[in-house]
Amino acid sequence: MNDITELKQSEEKLQQSQSMLQSFFDFPGIMGGIVELVAEDDVRHIVDNTVTASFIGTTPEAMKNKLGSELGEPQEILRKWVVFYKQSQSANKPVSFDYMDKRGEKEAWLSATVSYLGTGPNGKPRFAYVVLDITERKHAEEVLKESEERYRTIIEYSNNMIWTMDREGCFLFFNKFTQSDSGISRKYGGTGLGLAITKQLVELHGGKIWAQSQFGEGSIFTFTLPLKSKK
Repeated sequence: MNDITELKQSEEKLQQSQSMLQSFFDFPGIMGGIVELVAEDDVRHIVDNTVTASFIGTTPEAMKNKLGSELGEPQEILRKWVVFYKQSQSANKPVSFDYMDKRGEKEAWLSATVSYLGTGPNGKPRFAYVVLDITERKHAEEVLKESEERYRTIIEYSNNMIWTMDREGCFLFFNKFTQSDSGISRKYGGTGLGLAITKQLVELHGGKIWAQSQFGEGSIFTFTLPLKSKK
């Protein structure tokens, strides 16, 4: 009798949790739902919102109680999700991950969070999930990365010394510049390699190098090196 009572209480708590979660699932642009783990590479959809259904190309009603494999979800993607479902169950806390979701010709970068809810009436574990489509953000990051690489290429071969620093004055990057006036009578000496070589040597020894600069007056370069005391 006690075992039945505990089972009923667990089912009621699970239903309450699912009801509360469903009320949060219908945010615009956010996929969400509850699934049940049935195999190493498959899940059963208990409830899914309209955003999820639209992404898959169906309706929430058509997804209810259907296996992921029945809905055409690729086995590779199902196996990936199952790994994170199990991590959430084992740690008893939400688990987040990003991945490329490829379905035929359709590709999207998704950021997902899954959370273990407990076991359903049939004893199988259930999970809530929320997913954001971050494809545009990933594309923007790629464009920014390409832009930074082009910028570095341009300044690397500049005849002027160019550097970037963080707010604390530590170097993030500077180029190996060459002087446009390479004649013997030029005003300023040097090849433009000294600071670049210094930075490499300082960092090889675990140190840091930074600068304080004021336009029209000059720059002060400072570096630190870790020293080991003699025993």
